[in-house]
Amino acid sequence: MTPKVRALRRLQGKYMGYVRRLKPAEKARVRVVREKQGMQAAIRMAASLVARPS
Repeated sequence: MTPKVRALRRLQGKYMGYVRRLKPAEKARVRVVREKQGMQAAIRMAASLVARPS
């Protein structure tokens, strides 16, 4: 496995770890951010949504 693939899989794992805990509406918002701004921005947004108390 190349270092690039390993890094992408690590990012995907972080993304899935955060998104798994979100509500469906929040998941949709994060998905839009991922498509428009990239995986890093989506991870930051998902992390902030997870950290908020419900």
